[in-house]
Amino acid sequence: SNPYGGERRAGTVGFALPHIDIRVTDPATGQPLASGEDGMMEIKGPNLFKGYWRNPLKTAEDMRADGYFITGDLGRFDADGYLVISGRAKDLIITGGRCLSSPSNPILHRGGGGRPPSPKAMAR
Repeated sequence: SNPYGGERRAGTVGFALPHIDIRVTDPATGQPLASGEDGMMEIKGPNLFKGYWRNPLKTAEDMRADGYFITGDLGRFDADGYLVISGRAKDLIITGGRCLSSPSNPILHRGGGGRPPSPKAMAR
C-alpha cells in the first residue's frame, strides 16, 4: 500500500501492509529474485485463505509449501522496496464470483472505443 506518510510513488503500489509478506519469484523455479528483477508475485499473511474449497489440486497448484500464495501477478521491487506491478501471468479475472478468461471470453472485449466493458456487460 502506498504510504499515507512519506513518499507516494506513481507507478508503484507501495509497500506490503503490516503482517503481510510479498516476494517476487522466478516463475519457472519459484526461487526469490533480487530487487529490480521482474517475476511472479507471491503473498503470505494472516488474512490469506488456506486453500480452495474442496479443490486440493488447485490449492496445491497455487499455494507454496511455505504458505505463500502465487497471485498470478507479475512485478518487481524497486531499489527502495516499492512494489511495481508489471502484468499478469494468468489470464483469469474473478468478478462477482465468476471466473472470466480474457482470451476465450468475448464478454471481456465488449465496450468499444478502447474503453473497458461496463459492469453490466461483464455480468451478461
